[in-house]
Amino acid sequence: MSPFPEKEKRISSDRSLERNRFIAAIADKIFIPFAEPKSKTENLCRDLLEKGKTILTFDSGHNKNLIALGAAVIDIEAKQG
Repeated sequence: MSPFPEKEKRISSDRSLERNRFIAAIADKIFIPFAEPKSKTENLCRDLLEKGKTILTFDSGHNKNLIALGAAVIDIEAKQG
């Protein structure tokens, strides 16, 4: 799924961000396994959380930044048991 014509095979990082925002706009929940602190992905998560979107991530020290922003933690061990 993409907001761009099929003929566009490669897109810039700005267009990639536009695509991600498009997909997030129609999603109920968004799973982000990791976002580097101060990265474009973290900024996208911050914007989406401010708009009331649900962000899900792993319960990991690597995701402290996402959890601090308000991302919900998923516990995959509980799901397996």
